[in-house]
Amino acid sequence: MDLASRLAHDITAKLQNERLFTNPEAGYLAMNLLEFARMPNPARAANGDAPATVNLMSDDEFRDLLQKLVSEVLAYEPPPNGSYSPERDTAQYVINSLKQMNPDLQTYAGDKKAALDTKLTALQASGNPQQDNWIKHQKVINESPTETALESISQAPTDMRDQLYQQLANKIAQSGDNEQARQILTDHIANVVQRQQALREVDRQAVFAAVNKGRMDEAIRILNTVRPQNTRASMVGQIASQIGPGLKKSAALGYLEQLGVMLDLSGKAPNDTQMMARLQLIRAFSRYDASRAFDLIDPLIDQFNELTTAATTMNGFGQKYYEDGEVIMNGNSIANLSNWLSQSLSALGMVNFDRAKTGADRIGAVDMRLFVYFAMAQLAMQDTRSGVVDF
Repeated sequence: MDLASRLAHDITAKLQNERLFTNPEAGYLAMNLLEFARMPNPARAANGDAPATVNLMSDDEFRDLLQKLVSEVLAYEPPPNGSYSPERDTAQYVINSLKQMNPDLQTYAGDKKAALDTKLTALQASGNPQQDNWIKHQKVINESPTETALESISQAPTDMRDQLYQQLANKIAQSGDNEQARQILTDHIANVVQRQQALREVDRQAVFAAVNKGRMDEAIRILNTVRPQNTRASMVGQIASQIGPGLKKSAALGYLEQLGVMLDLSGKAPNDTQMMARLQLIRAFSRYDASRAFDLIDPLIDQFNELTTAATTMNGFGQKYYEDGEVIMNGNSIANLSNWLSQSLSALGMVNFDRAKTGADRIGAVDMRLFVYFAMAQLAMQDTRSGVVDF
């Protein structure tokens, strides 16, 4: 790890002297380095600690490189008329990647987020008058008060307005004002189906905005209203993985139990979305209450065995699960579930290997049981190499 840190330090120092959008390879390298600079350390998380990271760069190096990328991509001017260039592709990749690093972007360049959105829109523009009109209204949405944005949208071509209203509502939801976002959609989008879809999206934005700001009570309150159930279940799984940092163990467990209520853990999972959400919840529980996590995963192993048996009968009817008697390990629901099951058992194996192996032993399909054994062993060896052996 020391060697990796030294290499990252040397590369960062060289990148500070590069023009990242004159040399596209340097731009890609800088972005990739930021993305890998703080690697998750699942072993410490499985030990009940807050999810830890292995830092390849100091905070100052990370901040300086991120701010350099932001500054240079905002200064980059694309070629006219939307024509292709490698630098243009690099700039779009960098902005999209930075947006995926929202917590770090907010910390180190929060005042530049709207400008990045506007720049991305300009990079994606085709250069025709309609596109220019679209860019103009988006710029107002991103950079102006709500009332100004509403006035701008009212002057846009009719066929643009619904999408612009949705973008404004999403922006407001991300800022934390879900009620105003919903009101804008209710007042301005006439099509019932489109309005309902837009309302679900702003609820989703509001939930994750609240999570990112540490307002878990608010996030769970909004999440309780999300429909349909599969949409809510998918969000439950994503949120469960983010619970931990900055919370006491008792608080984290309380939130996880509330999320569990939304999944109705009393019976079998009704579909693959719900089952995957439960497995994500189990991984989150493994950091704080391994016994509870094992209790939750045991019935899912039984249900998984039932599904694999049924899949042998259904193989080839609508979907293909097996080839020459072995599970096809991609592109079907059984393969997806086995991947999630292996991740959950591997996380539990970092806390209580013997009990996790006992669970894996119960998997009926031999090839999938071996797949889970391999995943567990791989994570255990990764943990050994990292030097974390304190549990």
